[in-house]
Amino acid sequence: MDKTANYNLPQWVKADQIKMDDFNDAFGKIDAQMKKNADKANAAASAESVGTQITAVQEQIVAVEQEIKLVSLGEPRTTTAANGSIVYDLSALNMADYRAFLVFATVDAAGSSVGDKGRVELLCDSKSIGLLADAMGGHAATVAWIFPAKYGVAAGYHTPTQNRNDSFEGLSGSILNGSANWNAMQSMTFKFTGLKGSGCVLYGLKK
Repeated sequence: MDKTANYNLPQWVKADQIKMDDFNDAFGKIDAQMKKNADKANAAASAESVGTQITAVQEQIVAVEQEIKLVSLGEPRTTTAANGSIVYDLSALNMADYRAFLVFATVDAAGSSVGDKGRVELLCDSKSIGLLADAMGGHAATVAWIFPAKYGVAAGYHTPTQNRNDSFEGLSGSILNGSANWNAMQSMTFKFTGLKGSGCVLYGLKK
């Protein structure tokens, strides 16, 4: 009786006496090898499926990132001295790519008198747009949209204020400087009147 070259299965010739053990051994080897082949194929298919799913998720993440228009323009910053300023350098930005800026800012009034001021003034380049916050003897937090107007640069803001007696007030408004130039803007400055530790964070809304 001869044997096959790869799996050593029986190959009978006419003179051989065929035995049950030969059949059982041969089919056992065939069964074991087919199982190995199937397991290997399933593992490869599973790996390919996982890889395909990962690629699909990555593509979805890229698509979502492209749809997100609000981008951070830096970590939150704070003043290190009283009446300090925080300046954002915009010179590397193409201002035509931005619809608006969003700022969150906080300030604590200096001194201990109820009449002490805490203010946040917005300047685009060296041009004052106006006050985003004007607290009387307390703590103010403001959120403001800064955007190009028909004439100049404008901002719309809302400023809740916590007074020293823990009462709360809210002030909303809009400001405008007709001589400011949005597309040519190189910097944005937040000028604080108040204690050190005043701060802000800036975001850009892209087109």
